[in-house]
Amino acid sequence: MRVVAYGAQGCQELDDVPLAELGARLAEHPVLWIQVQGLGDRELLHGVAAAVGMHPLALEDVVHTHQRPKLEEYGEHLFAVLRAPGEDGLHRTQQVTVYLGSRFCVSFEEMPSPLLESVRERVLRGSGRMHKDGADYLFYSLLDAVLDAYFPVVEFAGDRLDQLEAETMRRQGEGWLARIYELKRDLSILRREVWPHRDLANRLARGEFDLVDEETRVFFRDCYDHTVQVLDQLEQLRDVAAGLMELQVSLVGNRMNEIMRVLTIISTIFIPLTFVVGVYGMNFDPDSSSLNMPELRARYGYPVVMGGMALCAALMWLWFKRQGWVRRGTR
Repeated sequence: MRVVAYGAQGCQELDDVPLAELGARLAEHPVLWIQVQGLGDRELLHGVAAAVGMHPLALEDVVHTHQRPKLEEYGEHLFAVLRAPGEDGLHRTQQVTVYLGSRFCVSFEEMPSPLLESVRERVLRGSGRMHKDGADYLFYSLLDAVLDAYFPVVEFAGDRLDQLEAETMRRQGEGWLARIYELKRDLSILRREVWPHRDLANRLARGEFDLVDEETRVFFRDCYDHTVQVLDQLEQLRDVAAGLMELQVSLVGNRMNEIMRVLTIISTIFIPLTFVVGVYGMNFDPDSSSLNMPELRARYGYPVVMGGMALCAALMWLWFKRQGWVRRGTR
């Protein structure tokens, strides 16, 4: 747990604040930010919840880390569940919950991460409107930091798609289809995680809650715009991934058609040759009758038959080439 108290007069970090004194600190400072990283200390969680008067249902949502992003109002307090990108980017998200009061803001992170460090630095420096506005502006800053964390993940997904597209066109690498499908699935999961933030930011921007000042609502509109922008980019990437999957299937079908065409031409050339060889392979005795394959006694029978077979194959090959059935594969 890290505690920062700030206001128009300045900012100070309160290190090693006992849980028993945490409630008294709320009345001493204009804004108190309590940042809890990790959910393994049950005593700490219950102590913070008791100090700020957190509703039991809100605390239950804090410790159950598979919640859908949502916004709840508990009397004079607001509670928000957010989903933020995890350390591995696309494959996992982490839960961030924020409990807002008129003079305090409590953030619970599922695991220690640098996600909110930019907000903490702004609070300590007092940059922008941070020390001038109340806890609702801090709430906006936390929501904005969570949404901004999605942009590098979306950019990384776009780079991966470009790489997969280049490998597909160069016919290099293995398992293109499986890798593209995996990326498309990750994009769908990420889109499902981001989508509820749009409604959450929209509700805060519309002024449904008294805790959010009118001057702060415009900043929540900016969060709404960021959410829409992330969703649009994710939708575009999903379309690109779907197009790559179709392209890969088409390329595989194309290559199979080329292979089948070559095999068909070879089989077609060998059909008459097989017929000639089969005829001459029949067990007839020319001594028993003049009608039993008399050409077997011809002096030049073998070279004539072999030459005829070679001429037949060559003519068929030239005819196939003239028809355009024999050509080099297109790039």
